[in-house]
Amino acid sequence: MKKCIKENMEIPHFLADTWWFAMTRLDDEKFLKLVKTRQQQGFTAAQIVVGIPPEVGLNNPNAKSIYGSAYDINGKINYEYLKFVKKRIKIMNSYGLTAVIYGAWGHQIEWIGYKNMCNWWKALIETIDNLDVIYCLTGEIDIWCDPILSKALLPNKTTTDFSIENNNTKKFLRKVFSIIFNQDKLIKKRLNKWSKVLKVVNKLTNKPIIIHTLPTNSGFNVVEDINLVSANTFQTGHSKESEKYIWKNIYESINKFPEKPVINLEPWYEGIFNDFYQEDQLKAFWLSATSGAYAICYGALGIWNVGDGEFLSQWGKQTFEQALKLNTPCILGKSYNILLKNEIFNWNNIIVNSINEDLISITRESKEGKKITYIPEIVKCKTIPKGQILNIETVEFVPKLPERGAVVIFSNFKTIK
Repeated sequence: MKKCIKENMEIPHFLADTWWFAMTRLDDEKFLKLVKTRQQQGFTAAQIVVGIPPEVGLNNPNAKSIYGSAYDINGKINYEYLKFVKKRIKIMNSYGLTAVIYGAWGHQIEWIGYKNMCNWWKALIETIDNLDVIYCLTGEIDIWCDPILSKALLPNKTTTDFSIENNNTKKFLRKVFSIIFNQDKLIKKRLNKWSKVLKVVNKLTNKPIIIHTLPTNSGFNVVEDINLVSANTFQTGHSKESEKYIWKNIYESINKFPEKPVINLEPWYEGIFNDFYQEDQLKAFWLSATSGAYAICYGALGIWNVGDGEFLSQWGKQTFEQALKLNTPCILGKSYNILLKNEIFNWNNIIVNSINEDLISITRESKEGKKITYIPEIVKCKTIPKGQILNIETVEFVPKLPERGAVVIFSNFKTIK
């Protein structure tokens, strides 16, 4: 396996929000409001799609900026769109937000082909490479690999429009497709196409490059050479059953690739399926932070889709305005700032205390012996480490442990910045 000779820039630590439709469904006023709000709350990055967002066809109105779509079905690039995007990324950068740029979604390479996707990435890099950006080759690289599903959104549908989003229908159709098509071969073929694009992108930039996958995969599993990407990445999805993977995926990656950063790009979105609100968001944050995450990602229904209660409402009804009023981002920003100042994201010694798959506590430890321990439910933990006690809801150090609930304990710190 040939390794990349060129060294890409080191990926930074970040706290990122998720704005998939920021370039198409947000007007200038709302975009600036979102940027300022997240900057004030302590966020340092945002994930955005520069290209065609997920869950919509290329000609759907929600795929278009005020200057139209990024490109047409023949791969013809809209340079006015790119100029517009550059202005918005400059605004993000001016407020201290790194733009994590998703250049496509996995199935879109079937729309315009390998060569046109390479041309798109070349134009994108030429336009914004001098800005503060991280590149994500594609979202959900392994989604809809068979020839029917991959083009189901064309020309102008959304995932709300077709019955395949009905769970029973989806399961039936995928069973049929698995019989008609060799799914393993189709996935391999898809990953091969994107791997070729990755090699092209890698030669064009020194910026960090990552990849976003479905929950069943990881960034390192979908590339031929892990040296071409700057971190191992996951999506743990949006079900209660995925909770254990929020920490397990990161922990296992740290053990297997101790020198490689690891990031969960998509844990639970706040408000998705009318669920996963503040308590769950704090749990996802601290599970990630203590299991070895190099950076932290957050998302809220209504923000990622610029929701109005109707658009992509199969995921829930929370609107952009409602989501922007959530208090969780303020808490996450304060929590992230403490971890960053104390350099905790550089610690890679992780100690898991669990009974079967029931997590009791996770400890992240520095080489010097400093420790930060997250206990999801203090009632279950028989041995509580000594140290300074952080109330995770107020992000304040308190003198006493709570009787119930979650807690974070900082041990062996002379001072906490």
